[in-house]
Amino acid sequence: MVLAPMALDSLDLARWQFGITTVYHFFLVPLTIGLAPLVAAMESLWLRTRNPQWLTATKFFGKLFLINFALGVATGIVQEFQFGMNWSEYSRFVGNIFGAPLAFEALLAFFMESTFLGLWIFGWDRLSPRLHNLCMWMVALGTNVSAFFILAANSWMQHPVGAVVNPETGRAELDGVGGFFAVLGNPILWTTLVHVIASAFLVAGAVVLGVSVWWMTRAAAAGQDYEARELWRRLTRFGAVAMILAGALTAGSGHMQGQLVAEEQPAKMAAAEMLCHTESGAGFTVAAFGSCQDGSAVHLVTVPYVYSFMATNDPDAEVMGLADAQQMYAERYGQGTADADRTDYTPDEMVAFWSFRLMIGLGMTSMAIGLLALWLTRGNRVVTSPRLGAAALWTMWLPFIACTFGWIFTEMGRQPWVVVPNLADPVSQVRMLTADGVSTVVAPGTVLASMVIFTLLYAVLGVIWFVLLRRYVREGVRTQTEESVELVGRAASRRAPVPVLSAMTGVFYNNPHRIKAMTVVPALLLVALGLDALTGWFLAWRRRRAGTEQGEGANAADAALRRSENPEGRASVARIIMSSPVVVGALVLILGVASSMTAVRADVRGAFSPKHGQSRLVASPDELAMIKRLSTELPPDAYVLGDPVAGTAMLPFLAGGSPVWMFAGQADSDADGLYLRTHFRDIHFDPKVCEIVRRHRITHFYSDQPQRFNGVANEKLRPGLYDVDVSSGFTLVDQGGSAAVYRIDLCWLSSGQ
Repeated sequence: MVLAPMALDSLDLARWQFGITTVYHFFLVPLTIGLAPLVAAMESLWLRTRNPQWLTATKFFGKLFLINFALGVATGIVQEFQFGMNWSEYSRFVGNIFGAPLAFEALLAFFMESTFLGLWIFGWDRLSPRLHNLCMWMVALGTNVSAFFILAANSWMQHPVGAVVNPETGRAELDGVGGFFAVLGNPILWTTLVHVIASAFLVAGAVVLGVSVWWMTRAAAAGQDYEARELWRRLTRFGAVAMILAGALTAGSGHMQGQLVAEEQPAKMAAAEMLCHTESGAGFTVAAFGSCQDGSAVHLVTVPYVYSFMATNDPDAEVMGLADAQQMYAERYGQGTADADRTDYTPDEMVAFWSFRLMIGLGMTSMAIGLLALWLTRGNRVVTSPRLGAAALWTMWLPFIACTFGWIFTEMGRQPWVVVPNLADPVSQVRMLTADGVSTVVAPGTVLASMVIFTLLYAVLGVIWFVLLRRYVREGVRTQTEESVELVGRAASRRAPVPVLSAMTGVFYNNPHRIKAMTVVPALLLVALGLDALTGWFLAWRRRRAGTEQGEGANAADAALRRSENPEGRASVARIIMSSPVVVGALVLILGVASSMTAVRADVRGAFSPKHGQSRLVASPDELAMIKRLSTELPPDAYVLGDPVAGTAMLPFLAGGSPVWMFAGQADSDADGLYLRTHFRDIHFDPKVCEIVRRHRITHFYSDQPQRFNGVANEKLRPGLYDVDVSSGFTLVDQGGSAAVYRIDLCWLSSGQ
């Protein structure tokens, strides 16, 4: 098969490639821009209210943000590559200007958001809560600053300011420092910035609302009223408010932007309304087909005066049509170099017309969905219809599509210009036709090959993005509604030992002071051996000396005979030689223990003679009475989770129960134990908690107020076992003093069995 020459036109292929990669990339960008501040706001609300639902929401939507950010970065890099490969003439002409805001975006904004995002990811347990939250606010700032510089470059292409053409080089250059500030102060830039950021909040709010409504209906269907009401309803209204405010701001900024575009790019707005001829009191056409150029344009349902009002705030104002716009551009800028006969300054009418309406229609529909969500959740109501949940999940894509059509309108509507001339500056030479910006040295086949490769690569990345989002959205923050679970009694009949939470897995003597103290035992044994060797050597030496004195008058043969009959001297020498390292090692150990005795005494003093404010070493009389009553109140196979310092260690001796941990620190060697120790209080929202509880057949929870032991607050060592919300999903078994025992119903009865 032979391809037609037009099929391999470099200009068309380069435009298609850039359009495909831009649509892919910008499908992800609004969610990154909008979700970063929303996640930061969720974490701030958690810090202010200490409501665990906000922490759960922060981690859940933070995970979605990270997925989107990573894929957004991967898809954005290719665009810069295309400037050099497919659009080298454009880069040569405007590189001195266009590259300045892009450099600021990479060196300032991107590095800032990447650095603070890394701190936020890995700083949960290493930074203070407020500093950790500040990191996410810095990420949000970085994403929006990045958007500012990117839009500064794009807005300059839509309305070039602060630039002059160097007659020697034929390149556009910044008009000094003032030119750079003119680029940053471009009126098109600021209206576009507000419009883009507001629409990004609309996208992020739609994601929060859609996912939350979907999970709210699932939780309600599973009988999890607490989760549906306290978590997902709260997030639904949070997302709805964001959508409404963002939608209103998007509409307002879009109106202002449209007026600027009508002034600076009249052909674009005329094409958006299929306005063939200049007229006063121009109306807004709901639907149109055909083309003004060949006279086949058909207008359906036109509302009078609306377009004139949109363009000028005056319903009777005169607005330019496509025919007059074509004539104006031809008179000012000639027929151009792209076509020897005639340059068509009219953008694609159908693309501009319908992309403009889809942008507006889908955006307003998204705002209406936010209003509907607020209405459905008024008065503490919960959405229970599965159909509404599914609809919310599907409709959350509407603002994504609206943003995509908005950019299609923006970029396609400015054609045939890649740098639109500034109509307010008729003598300016800073302009460029799209046909003049394409590379002249890259063969069409090369462009086609790269377009196919990038399209396939982006398709793979798009699938990965969707699969990851779908996976983690469906995973949610709990699993109780996704599959049935066994009841406590049924599971108890098949109850097996819990190796990961057993006493054999923990190492109690992991305190360095305790280790040093325990070295006393082997040290004493070594010292005893050394002293025995020294004593034997000394006695042997005394006997040899006494034998020598007695044998002074005797003959040498008799002395030799006595030494051969009693070789104790030689044995003693060998013993001392062999025991010398033992003695040295024992001395070293003793010195080491002695050096740590101050710390050891402090440990002992803190444990057995606690100061005021530290933990009691024994339970109060009321708590002890409760523990004794548990012998008849708890099932024989009950497995109790709790802080051993708070009393669970006494269960096997006073009540016959089985605690999860016999002593403090026992969970250090198993992942499940560590997770429960830090996250059990998130049981209402974290699916992994119930998963571990069911896996290890844990049926009860021993609750007590926070204490201090060894000068350390227990809630800092085992935070997940304190401040647990037992208002729902738990049944009180007994209480005594500050302690109480609850049956864990949440993880066992949520399936309705």
